[in-house]
Amino acid sequence: MRKLLAVVVAALTITSLTACTSHTATDMYSNLKAECGTYKTGPNVAAVKVTETPGSKVPTVTFPAGIDSKILETKVISKGTGPAITGSQFIDFEFIQGSGSTGKVTGASKFDGTDEQSQYLGGKTNLCGALAGVTEGSRVAVVVPSSIMSAGEAVANAGVFVFEIKKVYLPHAVGDEQSNQNGFPTVIRATTGQPTIRFGNDSAPTSLKVATMIKGWGPKVEANKGEKVTIHYTGWVWSSHVKFDSSWDNKLPAQFELASGSLIPGMVQGLDGQTVGSQVLLVIPPSLGYKSQAMQSIPANSTLVFVVDILGFSK
Repeated sequence: MRKLLAVVVAALTITSLTACTSHTATDMYSNLKAECGTYKTGPNVAAVKVTETPGSKVPTVTFPAGIDSKILETKVISKGTGPAITGSQFIDFEFIQGSGSTGKVTGASKFDGTDEQSQYLGGKTNLCGALAGVTEGSRVAVVVPSSIMSAGEAVANAGVFVFEIKKVYLPHAVGDEQSNQNGFPTVIRATTGQPTIRFGNDSAPTSLKVATMIKGWGPKVEANKGEKVTIHYTGWVWSSHVKFDSSWDNKLPAQFELASGSLIPGMVQGLDGQTVGSQVLLVIPPSLGYKSQAMQSIPANSTLVFVVDILGFSK
C-alpha cells in the first residue's frame, strides 16, 4: 500500500509541476504594469450609437451635433476576449472618426482588414488613457474633448471615435528566463525590460550564434511568409562594444517584414522560428550583416550583437 501511495503522490506531483509551467500566449499579458490606468466612461459617450450597416462591413455611427466632454470618455460596445491594453505597446485597429460639432462621420477604415491602422500607445498619452484596459477584440466608442482635439484653434470641436481593437502587442519580452551561455555577452535587464549587455573576453565568432534569453509563450514567427514583426532591439559592434542603435532609446518599437531584403540575413535567420514574447541574443558575423560596407557608426566587416524582444506579428 505504501508503495502504491508513493507512486500516486509522485505522479500527482509531476502533474502539478507540469500544470504550473504550462503557459498560453494570453498569460504573457497577465502581469503587465498598467501604465495608463483604466479608461473612464461618462454621460456624453453614452449618446454615441453604433449599429451594423446592411450590405457593408463598416458600422453606422450616430451621435448628436454639439457633443463634447470635459474628460476622455470611453464606452465598451462589445467586449473582446483578448489581452488588455496596458501601455507602451502597439495596437492594430479599425476605426471611424466623427466631428463632435457637426454630428457627422468624417472618415473610416474599411473594416475588412485591408487598411487596418497601427498605433503605438506611449505611456500616459491621451489615446492610451482612453483605451487602457480595453481588451483585444473589443469595439469601443470614445469622445475626445474639444480641449484636446482643437487646442489652440478658434473653433472648439470634440472628436468622436469608434475603435475595433484587432491586436494588442507586448511592451517587452515575457516568458521563461534562460541562463546566459558561454561565449556570449551577458544580458542585463532594467525593470522596464530594456536590456543592456556586458562583453567578456571571447573572440568574435565566425558564424551566426543565437541564444534565447527569454522563451516567450506565444506563436512562432516565420521568415519569408509575409509576416510583419514588431520588435524592440538594441545593437552593438562586437569589436568596440559601442551601441549603434536602439528602439528602446527611440521610445518606439520597430516594425519590419521578417524577410530577406527587409533585414540583414543574420537577423532573418536568427529570428526565424522564435516565439512571440521571446528575447533573443544574436551574434551576427560580417558575412550575414553589412559585409564590407560601412554603415554610419558601424565599421566595415563588423561582427554585430543584437538583443531582440519579439512583441508580436501580423500578416
